[in-house]
Amino acid sequence: LKPIIESSKDDVDRLEELLTKVAASNEDILSITLLKKEGEKIKLHASSKEGEENLEKLELNQFALSFDQPFAALTYDPNLKRNIWNVVVPFTFDGADAFLVNLKLDTKSIQEILTRTSRDSFLILSILIFVTLILLANHFYFYLRALRTRQLEELDQLKDEFISMAAHELKAPFG
Repeated sequence: LKPIIESSKDDVDRLEELLTKVAASNEDILSITLLKKEGEKIKLHASSKEGEENLEKLELNQFALSFDQPFAALTYDPNLKRNIWNVVVPFTFDGADAFLVNLKLDTKSIQEILTRTSRDSFLILSILIFVTLILLANHFYFYLRALRTRQLEELDQLKDEFISMAAHELKAPFG
């Protein structure tokens, strides 16, 4: 965008036409707005979409100008009734004019991916919980079998001792 803006920064109508073409070329770009720093204020210079006047007060603009680096934030757009990315990129031409490019990017495709990923993760988690419950039930079943086997072994040992003692008593004379 920088070469496009640099070549047409003084011709606002041409610049808006170019910004509109760039925005139309990518379905994820909702709008491109060029803001210009004039003194201490930030003014709307050109936009690919009508009605973008409220961007001058956006805090991201102040961050981008203060730190002289791009910033992005996920915000809710009440007009679209969904989240969008606001990306602000500062740059200057010949050290004189300070500009900010504000991009509004649609999160629809990202939201679809996140929704599908969340659904798949929930499905996998459900399957893992089910398998874990089956393994716990299996473990509990084998634990009970081991306890019963131990009880039967103890009972078998008591039976053997009783038969041995009874046989001994039967062999001994009464008397």
